[in-house]
Amino acid sequence: DEGMGFWCAKPTSFEHPMFEIAGKYYYSVDHSPSFYWNSASWEISEALLPFLSIVIGGPKVWEKNKTISKAIEIRNGVIQNPKILSFQNREKEYPHQFR
Repeated sequence: DEGMGFWCAKPTSFEHPMFEIAGKYYYSVDHSPSFYWNSASWEISEALLPFLSIVIGGPKVWEKNKTISKAIEIRNGVIQNPKILSFQNREKEYPHQFR
């Protein structure tokens, strides 16, 4: 998605998957995980397995783990990450109305 993931992100296609800026090449194909579903599923599972018991433990356990507590973007319907609110042009206070 444009502007997401990395500062110069813009959607590309499988036919032309990369673009160059200042001598660096960027890959930005939308929906790559759906195309490479098997590899994506395996890698995502491998990355998540160490955190499974923490996630199952619930909110009190989440707070004790730096990785999980920082990964929570929405808690009880309230957006925690101010960058999301800014990007979506929403109010800081719940229910986060559009400006």
